Amino acid sequence: MQVQDSLFNDRIEPIKYNESATAGKVYNYLEYYYQDRKGKLFVLEPGLRGQKLSSDKVQSGSGNNSTEDALIRYIDARREIEQCEKALEYLSLTEWGILKHRYMEYMKDVDVAKRMQLTTNDRESNVIIPNQTYWYRKRKEANHFAQMFAITGTILMVE
Repeated sequence: MQVQDSLFNDRIEPIKYNESATAGKVYNYLEYYYQDRKGKLFVLEPGLRGQKLSSDKVQSGSGNNSTEDALIRYIDARREIEQCEKALEYLSLTEWGILKHRYMEYMKDVDVAKRMQLTTNDRESNVIIPNQTYWYRKRKEANHFAQMFAITGTILMVE
């Protein structure tokens, strides 16, 4: 059995797939996310602070209705919209380059998980996918890598 020193150092051959159809699905998801955040931003607009905020947009309770908390939620929603706008712009400028990269990374995960015998069958689609143990190990390794090189920050993940 081949021993691997890392989950990330495996190479596979390029896989053919319907790039435009998959890219369309990701773009539609991002567009929906963007519209949802815009709705949240409208509700959290500082000019509307005097109005009661709906319970589906923010948690109810006296601790979450202060002016300071409302402003923090507004700033967070604004940041989420900006991240989404950047992701949409990047997707369109690179002709789905980011999607291709993510798809290849996922197929690499499937391939590595098969070799490590850490796969399971998805009940809905009956497709072999990496199991929870694989993702746990990958997250653990990623955290170790981030701590080693003192990497901090957030990344917008589309799944």
